[in-house]
Amino acid sequence: MYIEQNLLHTLVQLKKQLIAHEAVTASLVERVIELVHERCDDQRGSGIYPESYLSIELINNLTDYAQHPDEQNTEKLKTSIEDICYILSHNHTFANSMRVEIMEQNDRSTNEHVIIIDNIPTEGVKLATILETSGYDCQVLDSIKALYEYLHAQQDSSMSLMIIYKWNAPLEEQTILSNISEIKRMLPHDALLLFMSKFMNMQLRLKALRAGVDRYIRLPNHEAYIISIMSSLSDATKDTPYRALIVDDSKSFLHLYGELLTAQGFETYEFSDPLQVLEQLHNLDPDVIILDYHMPYIIGPELSIILREQPQFVDVPIVFISSDTDYTAQLYALRTGADDFLLKPVEQEHFCGSILVRARRHRLKKVLRENLQKEVYERDKEHLAINSHAIVSITDHKGDIIYANDYFCKISGYSREELLGHNHRIVKSDIHDDAFYQNLWKTIKSGRVWKGDICNKQKNGGLYWVNSTITPMIGKNGRPYQYVSIRTDITTNKMLQQALQAMVVSTSTTIGTEFFEQTTMGLTIATGATSSFITVPTDTPGMVKTLSLAHHGEIINDYEYQLEHTPCEKIKHGGICFYKENAYLAFPEDEWLVKHKIEAYIAVPLATIGGDILGYIGLMSSNKLNNCDYIKSLLAVFADRVSLEMVRLENEERLIQAKEEADRANKAKSEFLSNMSHELRTPLNAILGFGQLLESSDNLCNDDAEDVKEILKASRHLLNLINEILDLSKVEAGKFEVESQMYDVSKTLIECIKLIKADCTKKQISLNVEKVHSVYAMCDPLRLKQVLLNVLSNAVKYNCERGSIVVKTQQTPHHCTISISDTGKGIAEHDLEKLFEPFNRLGAERSETEGTGIGLTLTQKLVQLMHGELLVESEYGVGSTFTIQLPK
Repeated sequence: MYIEQNLLHTLVQLKKQLIAHEAVTASLVERVIELVHERCDDQRGSGIYPESYLSIELINNLTDYAQHPDEQNTEKLKTSIEDICYILSHNHTFANSMRVEIMEQNDRSTNEHVIIIDNIPTEGVKLATILETSGYDCQVLDSIKALYEYLHAQQDSSMSLMIIYKWNAPLEEQTILSNISEIKRMLPHDALLLFMSKFMNMQLRLKALRAGVDRYIRLPNHEAYIISIMSSLSDATKDTPYRALIVDDSKSFLHLYGELLTAQGFETYEFSDPLQVLEQLHNLDPDVIILDYHMPYIIGPELSIILREQPQFVDVPIVFISSDTDYTAQLYALRTGADDFLLKPVEQEHFCGSILVRARRHRLKKVLRENLQKEVYERDKEHLAINSHAIVSITDHKGDIIYANDYFCKISGYSREELLGHNHRIVKSDIHDDAFYQNLWKTIKSGRVWKGDICNKQKNGGLYWVNSTITPMIGKNGRPYQYVSIRTDITTNKMLQQALQAMVVSTSTTIGTEFFEQTTMGLTIATGATSSFITVPTDTPGMVKTLSLAHHGEIINDYEYQLEHTPCEKIKHGGICFYKENAYLAFPEDEWLVKHKIEAYIAVPLATIGGDILGYIGLMSSNKLNNCDYIKSLLAVFADRVSLEMVRLENEERLIQAKEEADRANKAKSEFLSNMSHELRTPLNAILGFGQLLESSDNLCNDDAEDVKEILKASRHLLNLINEILDLSKVEAGKFEVESQMYDVSKTLIECIKLIKADCTKKQISLNVEKVHSVYAMCDPLRLKQVLLNVLSNAVKYNCERGSIVVKTQQTPHHCTISISDTGKGIAEHDLEKLFEPFNRLGAERSETEGTGIGLTLTQKLVQLMHGELLVESEYGVGSTFTIQLPK
């Protein structure tokens, strides 16, 4: 009701200014438009039909008036305001008391067919939607001609019919009356006609009624009011037949009345003996009671009095039928509770019509009463649910508390008697500044809803946080007369959020011992505990020591104690240890607890993902701790973070040990390779020297000369292998030195190309070199030559006969690249990741192509030492491209 109250008050203010010919402020117009939009955007809808009147016409009239405040626009705006104010001022009645059977009809359909004639299809569909939710079967037509065609096609239908004729144009009396007469001529005699339009004067309304209109509905109006009007005209609420109780000592009249009403669809209870009625009262549930006046044993008025004394018959209509023309008797019957008095003989139509109207009204009242009872029940349940979940209080306009629910008393620690008559300053904390409360009061005093988080103080001094919504109740004078506050306890979430922020700040940049110390200090600050600790088992069975113990702002490390007879002994296999008070009395052998008289104790285990216990984290306090649920949640979060850090430290220690072992193994390997290369080079150099002497001799026959060539070839291959192994071991040991300088790599590239030309000619491989310009990069010229020769020689060795090699250079502002492509066998995609593994020739060891399997490994490492990158692209069966990228 908040938006309706505010909108109604604002419209009344606007209307007063218009009547007084005062200048309307722009802020007031903007406020009306804002409230109209709020109402139309509300999930419940505006409740006004047509809604366009509220959302479009009123706003258009406001806009027109703001632009041209002349007399015509003023009158249009005043009319719009009057229409809306009428609906808003009766909104509670429309929305509740007049809903009648809307709640009951949502799950059933009626035998009532409604035809809506509206030349604005969207509004006609909107009205149909409203009526269909109440069980009506609706059809929307856009003209009287369409109605004629529809009725002609549906002439065999047995459904009762109701026509709603909506007039959207300016009122034209002759046309309206002519159209009403034309529609009435088309309809069956029992069909009903409702006429809808904007304001119609009384003379025209009377003429419309005489022309055949059964009801006039002024637009705009409330949806529920429209439905209630239709319900009062139809039998839409009758899901069971009307029931009539007939009591007459004349059996002929009793039989006649019963037959007449049965023909109208009634169920009847018929009694010729009035005393039998009194015996069967508990079995009767009539909608109308028909009594003869003069009967034996008991007269009609006496029976009426007895019936009215029964709760179920208090408001059931009673109709007397008698031939007695004595006015005294008639008045006596009416005084005893009768609603009508019919004289015998009564015409059939008069009798049936009177009884039907009484029964229908009683059924409508009954449905209304049931709906109201249901709404009261639902409101009570809603109230109970809100009280169970939320903190509710109501204050008067001064802010003094006039209602406080049980939850408010429980969380604040105050009794209801202590709260009532005081304002909310009784629970005010010092967390918020004066500007916070000034803004709150400014908002609700202006009639607006305030929402936000507030920190309050309990009676014992503890703090609690609530998410609060404060709604002002607006009086007829437009000012708040009450404030309703509904709050949700968010203490746990709020304090957990603050503690987590503190933890992030204190521990985000620390590790190891410093992390543990910051964590325990942060825990004591966040919870108000005396001490906080992190303990781990020692090498001595049953003993534990603290990684960090924060006590009164000081850190105590490596404090050792026996686990037995301490609270942590209870959680060595998991779980939680919690003592709200008297912890030192529960463990008299725990020296620390007794010495410091620890009242509250909370601890949880530190564990790996697999469940292995690493240690314990906990809190101790010399006073009782408030918000224990919050502290438990907080401790669980810190326990997870501490466990992760302990696992990280353990893994880090293992990595350090593994690295030291790897370094020792690598050093031993390097020393072995260095020694082996020295031992191998000495005899190998002797073999090469004597082989070269033999090769230069003129006394060798051809076979001997070939043998010497093979000796030299094998010796050089072995020497290259030893040199590469030695270089690789130096690189891996970090002893290989590279002297980077800005150097023209094109010089080394041209030199290397000349060196492999002979090998290319031998295998008939075409060597294509793009025009090479001076390209500078940071590199070691000697090592660059070693890299280029290795890649170029591989391109020759692994190429096919009559293949080709393409060499390209390219430079960017930051890099220079040398690409060497061949047309060899190529490398399979799944083998690319193994390409740079030492001694892995990817199957080439089974071919005649010579190689060691460590050339590319050494090449890649040399390029990386020069801060470059060796890239490879290959397609099996097509060839490979190796790209050397060096920084500038």
